[in-house]
Amino acid sequence: MKLQDILQGIDCNILQPQDVEIVAIAFDSRKVTKGTLFVAQKGVHTDGHAYIQQAIASGAVAILCQEQPETLQKDIIYIKDIIYIIVE
Repeated sequence: MKLQDILQGIDCNILQPQDVEIVAIAFDSRKVTKGTLFVAQKGVHTDGHAYIQQAIASGAVAILCQEQPETLQKDIIYIKDIIYIIVE
């Protein structure tokens, strides 16, 4: 699925807009494979932002993050501002 289709109707800031194919979405950097959208979020025990580089090394093509990384890697799409979804 195209990234633009996944983000359709969502209010977020895409730091490097591009059209890219997303084959998976992962919240755990150990599960990232080529073509993955990695979701980096702050958790109770760890901060997913610490694993952004590991996710990129494993093949992530896009990063959804709450905070913009200090260094942006060329050819990686960064989407800033995480959307909170409440499941009832």
